[in-house]
Amino acid sequence: MTYHLFHKYKRYDVETEPKIENNKTIQKHKKEIDNNGFVWWGVIQKTKIPKAPIGEQKINLLNNQLKNNNETKVYFIESKTSINKNEIREAYCAILAQIKTFPIPELYENCPAYYENLEYSKSRLWLKLISLEKIELNNSMLGTIIFESSILELPFIEEIDINQNTLRLLKEN
Repeated sequence: MTYHLFHKYKRYDVETEPKIENNKTIQKHKKEIDNNGFVWWGVIQKTKIPKAPIGEQKINLLNNQLKNNNETKVYFIESKTSINKNEIREAYCAILAQIKTFPIPELYENCPAYYENLEYSKSRLWLKLISLEKIELNNSMLGTIIFESSILELPFIEEIDINQNTLRLLKEN
């Protein structure tokens, strides 16, 4: 069994900009990959107490999988609250190279600059991504991936709005 991550993200940038048009969140992360070969993606939490949003056991599971050279993906889906009701939700797939809890010393050198301006900059889990490509949500290959904690065991694309957690573990048989 292979595990992956699902991250429901919001489009935003520095506080001076309203919700972003043309998805600058993704564009800025892709630019870092193009320039440096990788980018750190911060999983932002709305809490003053820094903690890993998926738990140490799941982080260890993913890190062990990465150590065994198993390709591990992160599926990014826009949160519905960040897009207009009639707008099609964008989805992306990234290859995960590393997952870390804070702190990451080289942080601001390998991620979009707007992370420096976030209020709770230490309240994150960090994903080192080496690719980030747009995908179609109706892709038949996604039908074999389910949420690790799913009771219904439906493809994750059918359950993405049932649970409001922004970061969840996926499994692929």
